[in-house]
Amino acid sequence: MNARSILMAIVSLAIGVALLMLLVAMSGVHLQALLSRLAEMNKTAFVELAALMAVNAYLSSQKWRLTDRVMRGKSGAALPKFEYFALTSMGTALGQFLPVQLSMPIVRTMGTWVHGRAIRRGALGTYFEQGFEMLFAVFIMAGSLVTYLLHGGFILWLILAGASALLAFLSVEIIMIVARRLAARVCADTESVRWRRSVAELSKSGLLEPALGRKLMCLSGLRFIVFVLMADRTTTAIYADIPLWHFAMAMPFAMLATALGITPGGLGVTDLTYAGLLHAMGTPLAVTTQWALANRVLIFAAAMVMAVPILPLFFALRARKAASESSPQAQPADSTLERSE
Repeated sequence: MNARSILMAIVSLAIGVALLMLLVAMSGVHLQALLSRLAEMNKTAFVELAALMAVNAYLSSQKWRLTDRVMRGKSGAALPKFEYFALTSMGTALGQFLPVQLSMPIVRTMGTWVHGRAIRRGALGTYFEQGFEMLFAVFIMAGSLVTYLLHGGFILWLILAGASALLAFLSVEIIMIVARRLAARVCADTESVRWRRSVAELSKSGLLEPALGRKLMCLSGLRFIVFVLMADRTTTAIYADIPLWHFAMAMPFAMLATALGITPGGLGVTDLTYAGLLHAMGTPLAVTTQWALANRVLIFAAAMVMAVPILPLFFALRARKAASESSPQAQPADSTLERSE
């Protein structure tokens, strides 16, 4: 890591801390009150939060696995199912320290390095599958905006969100057609033979097939629901009083803010988004700020609870696999297993 990277990391962290301090100052929340809530939190709700985070990591790993299936090509080896989940869990944990647009691609790229085409499979595969979450969030955001502008309630939001989700699913084929045309134009216009070959290979690999896109969009919708349930578990954990559907309305904005933020784990950016939107929907700013800060702490703790036990298990299984492959007696069995994957 060079001096420029260190400086950018310091600036990013400073911006996040400054935004948190601004939020605390505007709300008038006393940190002692927050610490008291955390000390007396509902332990069962926290366990449920950690379990939901694991479910979300599993759904994300399945999205990556589907994408990796077409991106690795015929020469690339498939990862065991557990490794897709383990690397995704570790990427979630690293996302508490780095901007989310860097953490998951870094971990997945490092995890696939020994299997070939690591940058393509780890980084590009992650950006591709996570792009569907952003698309889904944009569609749901439209329903949230209309509900807010019309001063509607839960029923109106549910109808509009359902219609938006259906529209997102139906739009996949159009999106893929446009993407294929753009890929064809890039192949025709670029002068780089290597770049043209790479784009052509990806476009013919099945990556831009509507069937894959629909699966990724459905899984993105499931992850959205789990995100909302996780937010509700934080509410229960600190004994706050915020309606569940308010989180559903605010969630697409928070997801986009986290994805676009340059601070570690969306520090400050996500918290301001949550607190501001929940306050706009009628909850006092002091309550929404306490919730946002508590959610920051509990999400960090849940990510560590999920990832820390997985880390040694992941490396132990990798070492065992390497030892097995280096054994002459195990080579035929290993090659059969690899073909089956």
